[in-house]
Amino acid sequence: MSQQLIKKPRFGPKVATSGWWLDKANTTPTTTKWTELSPYQLGRCRVLAEYDFLILGEEKGEQEEQTTYPGRLNQKPHYFEKVGNLEWRDFRLYSWLNNTKALNLPLSSEAITWLEYLSTKGNQVAAAHFLDRFREQNQIPFDILLEEEYNSGPQQAPLISSVKFNIPEGEWFKGLNNSLQDNRYIPTIDGWLTVISPAYIKIYLEERLEEFLALGGLKELLDRKPFIGTGLELPDPFYWDLWGEVDHLRESYSEYCDQHHLDPLELD
Repeated sequence: MSQQLIKKPRFGPKVATSGWWLDKANTTPTTTKWTELSPYQLGRCRVLAEYDFLILGEEKGEQEEQTTYPGRLNQKPHYFEKVGNLEWRDFRLYSWLNNTKALNLPLSSEAITWLEYLSTKGNQVAAAHFLDRFREQNQIPFDILLEEEYNSGPQQAPLISSVKFNIPEGEWFKGLNNSLQDNRYIPTIDGWLTVISPAYIKIYLEERLEEFLALGGLKELLDRKPFIGTGLELPDPFYWDLWGEVDHLRESYSEYCDQHHLDPLELD
C-alpha cells in the first residue's frame, strides 16, 4: 500500500493501541460459507491444518527451494487461558495459520477452510484481547504492598529499559523494539536487595517475545507496517510488564539458576 494513500485517523483510538486493534477485529469481515461443515469435514480440515503446522517450512531436499514459515510455539505459556472458544492447541494453530496467511505463504485448502471456519467475530476480538498483555498501555499499577517493596529496594538497580534483547532478523520484523519503555528498576529476588540478573531478564523477555510473535504478534507487525514512516506516533509493538508478572519471573529465575547450578546471589 502506498504511504500517500494512507489516511491518518482523526477520530477513534490511536493507531496500534488496544482500542485500535479491537476496532480492527470488530470490523474485519468474517467468512460464513463454512457454517454447513459436518463434524467429519471439520475434523478432517483440522487434522490437515495441524499437518501443515508440523511440516511446512521444515528443511527440504537440496534441489528444492526452502520457504521460511513463521515460528511455531509448542509449549503453552503460563498465562494462557481459553481464547474465545479456542483451547490451547487450537489457538496456537489458529495463530500460526493467521501469521502464515498474512505472509501470503502456501497453505493447504483444508487448513484455510479450518481457519476461516474459526475466524468468527468472537474469536477475532478475543485474540486481540489476548495480545493486550503485550501492550505497554496495559501495565498493571502497583498495589500498596508491591509499591512498598519497590520503594524499599536498591535505588541503584539497573532500569528495565537498559536491558537489550535480541529480535529476529528479516523484513517481517521491521519496527520491532529491542528494549522496553519501562524506566522502573529491575525486580529483586523475593523482595530482597538482590536484583534479578539483567542477563536473565534478557532471556525471559526473549521468551515472551517469541510467544508474542507466534500467537498473533507477527500479523500485527505486518498490519502496522504501512503506518511506519507516515508521521504517526506508534507505540512499541512489544512490551511485557515484568512487575505485573513478578511472581512468575522470580519462580522462573529460581528454576533457571537451579537447572544451571548457579547462585542467584552471585549473578550480575
